[in-house]
Amino acid sequence: MYTLIVDCNGFILEHCAHIIDPSGAIVGLMHLPAAEIAEFVAHDSRISNVKLSGITDYCNGLKEEIENKIALEYANKTRKVEIEVI
Repeated sequence: MYTLIVDCNGFILEHCAHIIDPSGAIVGLMHLPAAEIAEFVAHDSRISNVKLSGITDYCNGLKEEIENKIALEYANKTRKVEIEVI
């Protein structure tokens, strides 16, 4: 059960994202455009939680966008993924 934490602070084209393993260690660090977060989560079967950190209104909109994209475009490739705004 890995977690993807996305830092949505600032007005940048790509967000800093960390993959955290079950023990809490960082096992991956990357920069992801907002439009590619859903695709990344859909194709990395280890990730079961996504946490969006930043401005609440922006993160809530991004959360909705990710949930919709996963449900519509990647429904057959994903397992249950919990998305949370922190």
